Formats: sequence, C-alpha cells, structure tokens
Amino acid sequence: MAMDVETYLAGVKTKTGLHYLEIVELLKKEGFTKKGTTATIVKNYLKDKYDIGHGHAMGIWRFLKPSVEE
Repeated sequence: MAMDVETYLAGVKTKTGLHYLEIVELLKKEGFTKKGTTATIVKNYLKDKYDIGHGHAMGIWRFLKPSVEE
C-alpha cells in the first residue's frame, strides 16, 4: 500500500523537530513565495538549513508552491 504525502512528511518532524507545515510557514516568512522561486531553490535551502533530503523537500514544495507568485 502506498504511503500518502502527509504520512511520508511526518518524518520531517523526527529529523528537524518541526512539523512540515511549520517549515512551509517559515519559508513563506523568509520570502520563498516571491516570483522566481523554484523547487530547486527550496530543495537546496532545506538541505543546507535542515539537512532535508530530496523527497521530503519535494513534499514540502508541494504545500508551498500554491503560495509562490507567478
């Protein structure tokens, strides 16, 4: 049985101490909703700041992307 995204992202809290939606809110506050923000930019930031891997970063991007200016 496939795991849903929210269950998968529960592992982020284990690694960072933050719920993935808390990280989404922090990204918004830090300006990652500006036009030109890409998944790669967010992925690299999350790797550097929280040591979050590609899969978890893409899951977080899924929740941030609707807030990014087009």
